[in-house]
Amino acid sequence: GGSIGAGPEFSTIRALAIDADAAVGYVSAFETVFAVDLVTGARTIVSDAGTGTGPAFVELGDVGVDPSAGTAYVADGGALYAVDLLTGDRVPLGDRLFPKSLDVDPVTGHVLLTDATGVTAVDPATDDISSVSSSLDREQGPRFDSGGGLRHLVVDAASRRAFVYDGYFHGVFVVELTTGARSLLLR
Repeated sequence: GGSIGAGPEFSTIRALAIDADAAVGYVSAFETVFAVDLVTGARTIVSDAGTGTGPAFVELGDVGVDPSAGTAYVADGGALYAVDLLTGDRVPLGDRLFPKSLDVDPVTGHVLLTDATGVTAVDPATDDISSVSSSLDREQGPRFDSGGGLRHLVVDAASRRAFVYDGYFHGVFVVELTTGARSLLLR
């Protein structure tokens, strides 16, 4: 990072989420969440140990953004945090979630994440946690790896589906968000 645009530099990007309407990318890099202007490349720190309040990040992973709520959601080790995009304040969500990948469902405002059991939804307003599609429920479709192989999740709000990459099976599953039913799209 740092070769285009002004602002603090970063060297290792862990994840990127895009707010296309605002032309801003949100980047997690080690212990910092950055905002990057997608036109100019200008970078600003959204949240880190010196910006915002709340527990310090340890090792950031995936990031998702809900522009309508003014919030980014980040996986940090075994935790999920809501990050206020204006103040940088960090608030832990859920309990013992261990998210691998996450995205925001713009229809419900829930954070969808992959964890050891499948796809889980977290309601940031109430902190309620619910299973969307569990590898333990064989009636929902072919099992995905429950050993942590679910590495990437992308929500398609228009079709009410999530696409989940399973690194163990080297395949992409389609998960129906309203029923939890899943099918193997490609392998």
